[in-house]
Amino acid sequence: MTSQKSKFVVVTNAYHVFRALLIAKDAGLDCIGYDSRAKWYFTLNAFIQEFIGYLYFKRRMHVKINFTFTVMFILINTTFLLLV
Repeated sequence: MTSQKSKFVVVTNAYHVFRALLIAKDAGLDCIGYDSRAKWYFTLNAFIQEFIGYLYFKRRMHVKINFTFTVMFILINTTFLLLV
């Protein structure tokens, strides 16, 4: 699929498009996404589900960022305590 530089289309529910395109980009596919409408009462549940799915999909990046901020927080606080 990638040897011909083809373009792909992902058609899914409106709240799945973002994560579907992230997965396609991660797989190295040139892709565009289209959504189909969903009932309004699915919106909150779908948003929570997709947010958790995104966090799981990008968990390594989030762990690195949280680790960096934690180390910075500890260094700044220990430096501040030593100066006081």
